[in-house]
Amino acid sequence: MILRVLFIIGLVFGLKEDKPTICLSASQLKLYPIAIENDEVISIDVSLRRTEEIYGTRKYGIIRSSGSTKMKPFWLLKSYLSVYDKQQCLKETTVLDSSYIASKTYIDSLRPLFNRSFQKAKKKMSIKNFLKPETLSFCDYQRTCNLVEVKYDSLTNSDHVNYNKKNYYISMIKDSTSHFSKRIYNQSENLDWLYVNSVRKMSNLEGSIVVLHLQRGHEIGMGWIASDPRIKPDYGTEQIIPKEYQPDFSYSSLDKSVYQEPMLHHGFGFDIFVVEERK
Repeated sequence: MILRVLFIIGLVFGLKEDKPTICLSASQLKLYPIAIENDEVISIDVSLRRTEEIYGTRKYGIIRSSGSTKMKPFWLLKSYLSVYDKQQCLKETTVLDSSYIASKTYIDSLRPLFNRSFQKAKKKMSIKNFLKPETLSFCDYQRTCNLVEVKYDSLTNSDHVNYNKKNYYISMIKDSTSHFSKRIYNQSENLDWLYVNSVRKMSNLEGSIVVLHLQRGHEIGMGWIASDPRIKPDYGTEQIIPKEYQPDFSYSSLDKSVYQEPMLHHGFGFDIFVVEERK
């Protein structure tokens, strides 16, 4: 089920580059890997920040909508060309492009931004084997999905992703010097606070990469979304029991591989990946 984004007054999370002061605040860091080559993952990363339309009026000269006093969302997007090792440690990154849009959703700004960034990346780097998208599934804020499971081991204070009957250690969440912590203002301490929304798999001659979007937000904290029906939601709100589902759009080529990631109210989300090498 595709979850409806809720816009409720409050402030929790945002991007480090420009701390938000508006109540629609939310953020995502999306990774769009385009190749695995020479033991490196080449990715177009996009940081997204949701704020309020008045911010765009002040900073970008956007004409604010008339006839309503309600807060209206405004998205800021910035793309990067990044190179990681196979454990998602950032080796290098450079800014490619940026955009913004006054809208409830960001997809109409993300698509052209990604396409421009993809063309720039191909000019900057000599890439021989591009990844081919294979599967995309929305886990709908669970920890166990059809393809992966995320785990936090409290005894060793370590995070893991189980994929294809193998546990992959995840170090980047606790690394204060990581690419992730530098781009996002607030970070989770471990996977125990986070839930999987989407899972993507891509492959080329060197191997396969599985990308998970992890997120937390108001609806989970209030018990409005819960895999365990024994959890009682606050304020008597009707509870949503997550069910994994497939998208209603094609996911078969890199140039059409971006999409609108569902976001919770006061949502804070980012992508992690694991790499399975060819045997």
